[in-house]
Order: sequence, then structure tokens, then C-alpha cells
Amino acid sequence: MKVTSRMYRSTVPLLLLVAAVAGGVAFAQGQQQVEFWIVWDQIGQFREILAPFHEANPDISVNVSLSPQGVALRERLTVAVAGGAPPDLVLVVSPAADMMMSGLFLELDEFIAASETIGPEAYPPGLFELFSWDGHQYAVPGIEGGPWSGLVVNERLLAEVGLVEPPQTLEDLQTYHRRLTRYEDDQLVRIGFSPLNAMTGTYPADIWTRIFDVSLYDPETQTIRVNTPEMVAVMEYIQQFYEVMPINDTEVFHQQYGWFSAMNSNILAMEINGYWSAGSYRNHADPIAFTWVPTVHGDTFMVLGTWAMAIPRGAAHPETAFKVIEYLSSPAAVQEIFNRLGYLNTNLTAVQNLDWSAVPDIGFFIRSIAEANRYGLPENIPNMSNVRSELTYAMRLAGRREATIPEALANAEARLNAQLREMLGPSN
Repeated sequence: MKVTSRMYRSTVPLLLLVAAVAGGVAFAQGQQQVEFWIVWDQIGQFREILAPFHEANPDISVNVSLSPQGVALRERLTVAVAGGAPPDLVLVVSPAADMMMSGLFLELDEFIAASETIGPEAYPPGLFELFSWDGHQYAVPGIEGGPWSGLVVNERLLAEVGLVEPPQTLEDLQTYHRRLTRYEDDQLVRIGFSPLNAMTGTYPADIWTRIFDVSLYDPETQTIRVNTPEMVAVMEYIQQFYEVMPINDTEVFHQQYGWFSAMNSNILAMEINGYWSAGSYRNHADPIAFTWVPTVHGDTFMVLGTWAMAIPRGAAHPETAFKVIEYLSSPAAVQEIFNRLGYLNTNLTAVQNLDWSAVPDIGFFIRSIAEANRYGLPENIPNMSNVRSELTYAMRLAGRREATIPEALANAEARLNAQLREMLGPSN
């Protein structure tokens, strides 16, 4: 059953008014032009990446243009589909349940069944299915994706307090934090670990929940569940870090230092971050190690996130667009994407053949895709972006003692489910 959002239905009159945006596209004589929306300002690099495809297919021209992300992308694509002139290919981030359930994408089942290279077996378990809805596949993981949750450790700072290896358990992580965190004259000068920094601050619903093996969504009842004993335990664990350093002190620190400057400042000793950190810290003066994050099960675990390529409903050239998807998923194209943009890919065959010698520290993240015995994936929640922000807010609220943990979670759950009901419509 396709679920139509009340919000989408309410935009139809507006779409009819603005459908004029669907102006014609200039085609080279005898050449089929594929319109491809990407979300990064890297159009020149993408043209270079697509050059071999154009050489092998002179009758096809892929025109790459910039689009917004998130809600803005959904709104722009909704207008284009309603106006009858959507692009042939668009890039979306996991999960994309809101766009899949609204009917913005073409079902890819027949294309995938006929493909020799695209299918769920080419990706880590569950990743391909992340872009399915109501039994149909709507996008193919690609362009950028990979490990989101490596533990990044400044080995010199650990050695200064007599720690010779990274923490192995969740209890170790707190012990290390207590030994490393230091004040001088009431000034915070060293932080062992900040639980709401980098990936754990922006994506707590994807990282902390998976570390503790907690699910937030019941797809059968279409209900978000964050006010649970399991999530209370997660929040209680996080709150223990603030017994050593008040959250207000860490928030002042994070206002001064961003995702990468925090580690580069030598004030922060450990963080949870993605594969891109290997390139960001390769010129660090201290030895930086990348390893497994401690988990509730003590397993080798990795959160995987990815972007994906989707064909909008009503696209002029869906068959050709899928041909572009197959090319961009090939080992040769994945290597070009890595060389020119530094992006990894979750296609197992492509990653296994990748030459990553230019960024040697990325080796841990690449190996983790095949070696992890448990993967964490973003849950396919229609309002996932709001789930992420609400959990971050609840964690900070409880950390500042402005609400108890159950109060913060109960309020977040009520707001999220009210929003979800609005998105799904009155019959749900």
C-alpha cells in the first residue's frame, strides 16, 4: 500500500502553479541527454568521472547539476515530478523513506532483476534493502557510502596517562575518559571523550542506538519508540561522562571546535567518526589510531551509511539512467570517485578491488566493511531527520539536568509520533 502524506497532497495546487519550471532541455542532435541531480558542488569532478562512460556511449550525455539536500530536495523533486519534467537520476541519502512512500521514485525491480552487477548480494547485509519500501526497490546504494563509526584515538594523549591500547569495552571508554579529562584552574584543558561530538552528536539515532543494539521504530504499527527502558539505559550511560565534565563545559568547547578541529586541537583524545577522518587526520602531528568502537555485545561492529541513486517517477530516460547507475557502481568508476573525491562505496566487489594507498590509514575502515560481525544501518523511519535532532536535544536536555531522562524521552516520543501521524495521514 502506498501511503500519501497529507503534507504532499496539500502542495498539489502550488505544484500546478509552478510547473512552468519544467522547461525544455536542449539535446545534442542524435544524443540522448540524462539529467542527474547531485547534492555536492563537485560538478566538474563528476564530469571527469563520467568521461569513460561518455567515451563508451557516445549516444548518451549525462548532464550533472546541483540540487539541495534533505527536505529542500524532496520539495524540489515533488515540484519537478508534478510538473512532468523530473530529472532522470537523483542522489539521496539513507534512509529515504519519506520520498519512497510519497511515490517520487520509480520502482527499480525489473531493472535490477535484469542486471548482472546490481543486487542485494553486492552489499553488506541489509544495506540494499534500506532503499526498499512496501516490497519494492527504489534506489541503488552508490557514489558515497561507508563506515560511520570508527573509534579515533590520539595515542600520544593516551600514553601520557599510562594507557597503552584503545578502550575495549564500554566501561573502558568511561575509565579512559576519567583518566584523560583534566581541568586547570577551573578551565577544561583536556577531554577524554565527548559523547555528543562528531557522528555521535549529529547522528545519535544511528550511532548510540546501534552501539547498544536498540531499535527505535516498529514498522508494523508505524510507531516511534524512544521512551523505553533500553533508551533510558543508553542515556544513563551517556550522562555518566558529564559527571567528570559538566555538559556546559563541553558545549563551550564544541562551539569553538568543529568536527575535525576538536581532535586537531589536542584537547580531545577520542571520538567516534567516519572513514573520512582518516584523510582529515593524516597530517596530524601525533599518531592517530582508528579501531572498533566498544559495544554492549563486545563485538566487531560498524554503522554503515550511504547515499543512493534513484530514478524519479516520470523520468524521460529510465533505462539509460539505470545504465548510468550500473557504470557508477563498477569497480573502475568507484576507483575514480575515490581518487577524485575521496569517497568510499559500500559495493563489496568495488571496495575489495580499491587502491587506497594514497590514504593508508583508511585501511581499517575498508577492512571493517568485510570484517565486522555486526552492522548497524539507519532505520527506515519516514521522519528520521527529526528523530536524529530530537534525540540530540533530549540528550543535551538531560545532560544539563533540565529534565529527567524519562521526561526528555517521553516528550521527544510524543512530538515524533505526532509528526509521523501527520506525514502518514489519518488512515494510519
